[in-house]
Amino acid sequence: MLTAGEIVDGKYIIISVLGRGGMSTVYLSRHVTLGKERAIKEICREGCSCYEWLRQRLIREANILKELDHPNLPEIIDIIVKKDSLLIIMEYIPGHTLKELLDKYGRIDESTVIEWGRQLCEVLLYLHTRTPPVIYRDLKPSNVIIKPDGKIVLIDFGTAREYRETDEEDTICLGTRGYAAPEQYGGDQSDERTDIYCMGATLYHLLTGRSPEQPPYQICPIRRWDPGFSPALEEFILTCTRPNPAERYQNCQEAGYAIEHLEESTKIYRRKEKKKICFFLCLAAGMAISGFLSLFCRNIIRDIIRDAIVVYVRQAERASDSDVRAENYIEALEISPANSMIYESLLKQYVKVNDFTVKEAAELMNILEMAGKGGGGTPVLEILRQKNPETYGAFCYHIGIGYFFYMNTIEGKKAAQVWFEDAARKLSGGIEEAQRKRAYLYARICSYYNTFLTSGEDRSGEQQEPGYVDFFNTLSSLNDITLRESSSSSQAAAAYMVSVEVAVELAGFAVQFQKEGRISSERIQKELDKIYVIREETGEEADWGERNEKQTEESKAADGSEKNYFGRIDILEKFRAKEEIDNLKNLVIDAGRKNALAAMALKQGGG
Repeated sequence: MLTAGEIVDGKYIIISVLGRGGMSTVYLSRHVTLGKERAIKEICREGCSCYEWLRQRLIREANILKELDHPNLPEIIDIIVKKDSLLIIMEYIPGHTLKELLDKYGRIDESTVIEWGRQLCEVLLYLHTRTPPVIYRDLKPSNVIIKPDGKIVLIDFGTAREYRETDEEDTICLGTRGYAAPEQYGGDQSDERTDIYCMGATLYHLLTGRSPEQPPYQICPIRRWDPGFSPALEEFILTCTRPNPAERYQNCQEAGYAIEHLEESTKIYRRKEKKKICFFLCLAAGMAISGFLSLFCRNIIRDIIRDAIVVYVRQAERASDSDVRAENYIEALEISPANSMIYESLLKQYVKVNDFTVKEAAELMNILEMAGKGGGGTPVLEILRQKNPETYGAFCYHIGIGYFFYMNTIEGKKAAQVWFEDAARKLSGGIEEAQRKRAYLYARICSYYNTFLTSGEDRSGEQQEPGYVDFFNTLSSLNDITLRESSSSSQAAAAYMVSVEVAVELAGFAVQFQKEGRISSERIQKELDKIYVIREETGEEADWGERNEKQTEESKAADGSEKNYFGRIDILEKFRAKEEIDNLKNLVIDAGRKNALAAMALKQGGG
């Protein structure tokens, strides 16, 4: 056994143990002159009953690797043979094995697995096209390392062998049960199709999180575990893992081509599914006219549509290309324009908290428009409003929130008006009454941005549109939001957003509120105090305990509930991060200063 600080062969200083497995130990070392990190694999005679066999195996592994040169394979640096031990010095590969990632995350997303599968096909094709071909035979998650740059490296060539056409069977049964192909245990010789089977079993484990090492040692269709998996990927894995080698991909060139063209295969599948759905819908229409549409038939049609929607939505969520994502959503909406799952997914993909960009908004609106064109001209949102008002109301509300808050621009606030107006209508469901009230008030603020706030001052005196008095009163109504210790995190989030909005608007339009709206600075400060009370003489935070003792019965609202007299920020501190609370405090303080400056300027100017 080597120890930390020990120098091997006068060149490599041992740093630590990287891992132990079977009858060998792998160490991290550093070249004393070059400073490069190396991995050292060691086997010792002591305590190893099959030392000679293992020694020959590692020498064979080293001899195979030293003849290879590929970025997805480790480089052999040196072999050191001692009396009672064997050391193999090799390139150190930083990163984590696929097994470690599975242990941490449970399963890996589809697009990542496809990329790893593509790389595995490349490195296996390289091995299989050597002279003679090298058959790896033990591909499994613990034998693949993912480097920080996302590239894979195949490790542990102890079971690899050079393929000889004259051999009718393997001389020894090697591989890992569950990942190993049937011929590795049936007496037949392993060849490149054996590695293709092992690769398919490995990808199956990565996608589903289900180990083929566990009983019943079967590879099931992956869509049995998640209907959202790509049908083309399912077929790829099933083809890789056929029990009969003649029914698999016959080489990694075939497998590599198939995995590179999964998207094309998926499009073909989608066209077939769409035709099947259309057929069943036409059949259902005919049977309904004839009066023969049975419950059984309705259930079949419902299940087909549901499965298709799940596939399209999952593929959209996993797509890295925006066009592919949009195409899947459009297909789903054309099949079922009132399906809640689609709209929930659209919100998750496009309306991200504090990150709703103009580009994402344009992509989302294009999806909704294109889906409507494919559905006979009726807009999908109109169909949703009629058939599923609850989902429609919630969708409109959250789109409005995205434009109003997350886009954080004047144009965003302008665009939010129509969404909030629809969410506020009584016929729309899916949101709480408090949200409906806020939607109404947000819509009014948006309307101000669409009119007098951005159209300039009306000097004619003939303006009939709402003015700064209405704007202030709307902010005041919005600022009456209730927040208690027992409030939920979503209620606290709404209170925080309202508080930020009110503080920003009162700061930005302090002069106009006082000059154009004839609103006193005291009324403006009162609204700020609802959020955060500060001592005017020092600017310090008020003593909440002292103020609480002074609260009287007169400070209660008409309905008997306590008014939020001391500012809601003390409750918000229990829900929001410190930097958010500090930001809100600064916004209120800034608004207070601008309010005071506006009052002074008007007083000095005689206004």
